[in-house]
Amino acid sequence: MEELQLDQLFQKFYEGKLNDHELICFVELVKATQQAKCNRFSACINNEHKPINALANIINYFQNEENMVKVKKAQSIIFREPEALKIFDKHEFDRIHYMPSRTKSQKAKKRALKSELNMLYRSSKMIKKFFPDGIKEPDEAELINALNMPETNRIEKKAKKRAVKAAEHNRKMFYNAAKPYVEAKKLISKYNEYKHWEKLETRYNELNSKAKA
Repeated sequence: MEELQLDQLFQKFYEGKLNDHELICFVELVKATQQAKCNRFSACINNEHKPINALANIINYFQNEENMVKVKKAQSIIFREPEALKIFDKHEFDRIHYMPSRTKSQKAKKRALKSELNMLYRSSKMIKKFFPDGIKEPDEAELINALNMPETNRIEKKAKKRAVKAAEHNRKMFYNAAKPYVEAKKLISKYNEYKHWEKLETRYNELNSKAKA
């Protein structure tokens, strides 16, 4: 299968417009990549096709129980919104301190939780310091409007430069202070892609069952 055809399949996948034949082909291509077994698809799978590899990685990631725990935490952070990150209980570090760390798995889990708490703690400190009156996600239109400002003369160019710089600064400050929220949104975005894949896979199984009946 050529690169252009793969891109078209992915486009239809995201738009939910795959017909039955395309759906079967798409699912089998991704499954083959996911399982790292080309077998009878070896002639049409391009392992360098980044979207296929990316989707296969997402599927594998969310089929891990520990990563699903991360999803629930991310959903909680998003639900409570960035302002809630201001509240952080330092005693959470004590809980990690007394966790077992005899095995490699236990040590890895402990490091991951500590890293997670450090990020939440830094976020709490930054929000209290730089957003004492409250923090909210910056309006995307701010930067877009600044970029669309006219620059036909020197005064307009300077005004546009200041506006763009201010908008970028606001975005950077928010992303740095609310990093757990930003990362949570990224994770849930990937999770939604996985859920979309699950629906597709269910339809694929239904089609296969009908074909065998």
